Amino acid sequence: MDAAVITGASSGIGAELARIMAERGHNLVLVARRKDRLEALAKELEKGGVKILAVPMDITSEDSEKSLIEIMKSNEMEPSVLVNNAGCGSYGEFAETAPEDIKKQIDLNISALVRFTHAFGRVMAKRKHGKIMNVSSVAGFMPGPYMSVYCATKSFVTSFSVSISKELEPHDVTVTVLCPGATVTEFHEKARVPPASIKGLRFMSARDVALCGYEAMMKGKLIEIPGIENRVMSFAIRRLPLKWARDLVGFVQKRRNG
Repeated sequence: MDAAVITGASSGIGAELARIMAERGHNLVLVARRKDRLEALAKELEKGGVKILAVPMDITSEDSEKSLIEIMKSNEMEPSVLVNNAGCGSYGEFAETAPEDIKKQIDLNISALVRFTHAFGRVMAKRKHGKIMNVSSVAGFMPGPYMSVYCATKSFVTSFSVSISKELEPHDVTVTVLCPGATVTEFHEKARVPPASIKGLRFMSARDVALCGYEAMMKGKLIEIPGIENRVMSFAIRRLPLKWARDLVGFVQKRRNG
């Protein structure tokens, strides 16, 4: 049976995507590290009559993508959708950031995403059927002083996704890049972003962002930026000279944090 794989499914945008897709009849493979939350979500969604497989897993571990494909095969499930939603960030000056925090962001936001896209994209290409959605960020459209590694990883996600969309197109596999702005999730707390730094931002709900992403993916849209303010901001920042954009973002972040 066809199934949609969602990484980072235990909370935030990932959990809302799972709810939306279950409501629309998708069988789901939910992947995250937090077993308790994952199993609670799976139990909630099974009431809709769809098949839900909860797989507690650290996707940064070696060959995790191969293990997941084997688990799906043993449950007679074939990937028709892949949502690479898992990601993390870290706030602070780059020189003062712990090396393990830097490695974690690169391993999760880039390496794991590329491995999963490659493994599942190959399966979908052979089947001549599939949809991939990679969750990036509006932060990927701009330089990001004080969140430099995070912004750079999201820039990679956007560029990589747009590039492979052309290669997968002849195999009837679409690629969508979801680029949210400020969203009500656990992200800012986990990234240790100071409350003053996000003061004044207009947050979208995780449900609204997930719905925008789902509808864009089902239509085969290449890039989706939820929210008119986020679309205007991302358009405007890309029209500035790169140094100006860098200085503007740096000034705003520094002013907010005194």
